[in-house]
Amino acid sequence: MNRKVIYTIAAITFLIGFVIQPAQASRVTGYLSNFDVYNFTNDTVDAFELILVDVDGNPLNCNDATYYPGWGTVGGIPTDGCQQLNDTTIRPRWGGDPIPPGGVVHMGIGLPGDGSTVRAIMAEWWCDNSCGSTGMKAKVSFLWQRWDGTYDCPVGDIVEPQIDSSGYETFPPWTIQREWAYSPTVIPLGNLTRTDPLVQALPWNTLSQEIVTWGTPAVFYTPPMAGSGGLVFRYPVVTIQGDTAVYFTNEAVLGSWDVIPTLTEWGLIIFAVLLIGWMAWTIVRRRKAARLRI
Repeated sequence: MNRKVIYTIAAITFLIGFVIQPAQASRVTGYLSNFDVYNFTNDTVDAFELILVDVDGNPLNCNDATYYPGWGTVGGIPTDGCQQLNDTTIRPRWGGDPIPPGGVVHMGIGLPGDGSTVRAIMAEWWCDNSCGSTGMKAKVSFLWQRWDGTYDCPVGDIVEPQIDSSGYETFPPWTIQREWAYSPTVIPLGNLTRTDPLVQALPWNTLSQEIVTWGTPAVFYTPPMAGSGGLVFRYPVVTIQGDTAVYFTNEAVLGSWDVIPTLTEWGLIIFAVLLIGWMAWTIVRRRKAARLRI
């Protein structure tokens, strides 16, 4: 092969390698959910039970969960433990000091994975030891948030009603108003409360009020994100009666990774110009050679 051709190909290869830039995308690698739960019943309660399920059949394991070290926990786990109902369903159960009507307690749970298919089946206030009549007191309007970390970098925040074991809605419509912010570092579960300085200092963006009903979740996608850190959402769940049932402060743990390298626009232009130039040079050289043979 002609030496000039070899040099040309080498130059093209070098320039392409120089202008190729790896694309980065954010994906959800874990999620933290902290919640203030209000005792809206007329009774004292002393236990809170939550059932989570992976609706796509992926494993969901009690041993993978971490918890906010507050009310209803001992040694970093709920006082009543976490029951593994099956391979895809867990039931953590917090129990602690009595909560009178109108009182509020803060709890939290962290789980690995992208959080796209985990939903709350049921959330309930119970009274085990502190009231005149024991047993379940009320179902809680627990609008769990799941995530959708897409390939092209936006991250979806999806808030939807929990479902009971029969798959039916358990409450009338609710109102939520979400705020969201990006944190360049992940805020630990123990700091993920609405009054914590790390949370209050974030650059919050406020969304409009939304009505959430069965079959109509509230869906919001952030602008494109590329990089690690935490994506934090907070919102109250207000019942149709105007009562705040739960106040969530949730975080998606973002991890970044390089996807298939892509050429920049300038890289494509340079490659095209060099390729056309090389083809034209080859054609001209062959024509000259043909004329000399004649």
